Amino acid sequence: MIFVFSGTGNSYHVAKRIASAFEVDMVDTAAAVRYKRFSYDAKGEDVGFVFPVYCHGLPSVMAEFVSALEIRNAGFVYAVSTCAGGSGRACEQLQDILGRKLSVKAFHDVIMPNNAVFYEDVPKAEEAEEINAKADAKVDSIIESIRRREEGDHRDTAGSEDFEKMYALYDGMRVTEPFWVDDRCIE
Repeated sequence: MIFVFSGTGNSYHVAKRIASAFEVDMVDTAAAVRYKRFSYDAKGEDVGFVFPVYCHGLPSVMAEFVSALEIRNAGFVYAVSTCAGGSGRACEQLQDILGRKLSVKAFHDVIMPNNAVFYEDVPKAEEAEEINAKADAKVDSIIESIRRREEGDHRDTAGSEDFEKMYALYDGMRVTEPFWVDDRCIE
């Protein structure tokens, strides 16, 4: 069972590859929050959390979901964060919120193309293709690590000296009032 939140598709891509490798279901945490679905029986399956890093931390939707999560019969528990440069302290935040309910045994991160268009430039197509190829190779190694139940912190870009400062910016960056939808929006 994989609990996934994906804002733009990067984390969904990673979660889908892992779910396919283990033939497990994915749970969309945004939908779970919307419809208040917080109780799950993993039936001994491994449990994964896959999510993007926002301002060096955990997205609010994932935080809300794991705060209310009730899960029974979890197997090996792991987390995979996707990020453009650094995974910050998102996995630590996940474990802090889960507290004693669930112990995450392995942390992983995957560098993906930056897509925070409001924050900095996104890579050109050729550079994004190169990043994606490296990301897929990294996901393959994460799958093998999960298969072997390797515990520990396997992140390449964890930590953040300025975590508090960066994460404090998160609420201001997610303001959506300037955006709207009208009849011209067809997709």
